[in-house]
Amino acid sequence: MDMIKEWVSNLFILIMMLTFTEILLPENTTGSYVKFIFSLVIMTAVIYPIISITEAY
Repeated sequence: MDMIKEWVSNLFILIMMLTFTEILLPENTTGSYVKFIFSLVIMTAVIYPIISITEAY
């Protein structure tokens, strides 16, 4: 249960940091690429624990 709490809190902190960084970015074509990369980072952070659990079995 502690592992889940830690994962959720780390995910929350990551999303908050990326959102804050996204707010500081200018609205141009580069900003859309950075938003895409941020989305990939968040998706990786969500999927990583699931992959780790399935590899253990």
